[in-house]
Amino acid sequence: MKQKRIGIAMTITIGVTIGTLTLTDARINLGEVELEQDDDEIDTDDETAQSTEIEFEGPFVVDFVQETVTPALPRIEMLSGTYDNIKLQLDKVEADDLDSAGEPLVADTDPLFGNSIYLAGTYTGTTAGGDVTDTPFSLSFDFDEEFELSALGNTAAGLFVEDGQLNPIIIAFRMAQWFVFDNLETNSDGLIDFGDLVTDAGPVIVLDETTVGDNATIREIIKNNIEESADYGEDEDGSGELESDEDDDPDGEDGNDT
Repeated sequence: MKQKRIGIAMTITIGVTIGTLTLTDARINLGEVELEQDDDEIDTDDETAQSTEIEFEGPFVVDFVQETVTPALPRIEMLSGTYDNIKLQLDKVEADDLDSAGEPLVADTDPLFGNSIYLAGTYTGTTAGGDVTDTPFSLSFDFDEEFELSALGNTAAGLFVEDGQLNPIIIAFRMAQWFVFDNLETNSDGLIDFGDLVTDAGPVIVLDETTVGDNATIREIIKNNIEESADYGEDEDGSGELESDEDDDPDGEDGNDT
């Protein structure tokens, strides 16, 4: 069977593509997903009670390459109305995180163990030391952190849930945006980009909590990009993908809606 992989064009601060990152492993661990209704719409006892209960208790391992969530997210009943905020809790995988069968969610030998995000693959393109080909690459984060996907701004609409029907909600981490370095919101100085990577002996590229120098800055920019890239909306056409006209800011320019 052919191994699945995700190819991502690497873009530097001036918008030029300098290489390709090919991921064979891309996973995150979600400790919790919580939806919040628009405060202006909470005016009944049922809505008040629900406002503190709309949550999916994890952990859930999201595998972007295999396109799976383990364990699967359950279906829940929600009151009709607009939901303008989704909170995501990224947690590092611990030994007591179990699957639905009571088995360890992730083996202690798995590189995701002890981390909340783990990516691995190869990079072909420009680095600080020159061009490289199929150089092993890995990136990990071991933080526990909550961040919000909020429907803010003049055009943001949030997510409207209707009574008596299935409302398929998609949370999309747009991976094409994770490695973009020309976004001044996540790379405010604009002085460092992926082409400034320093490879370790091998050569290999390892970006983890021990990383220092320009590589540490690059890792922090990627972290900012991951949080900035997350979006949500209803899968109105049943495609299984969140299109730009389905997200919480339908009139906005998402750039890379993948």
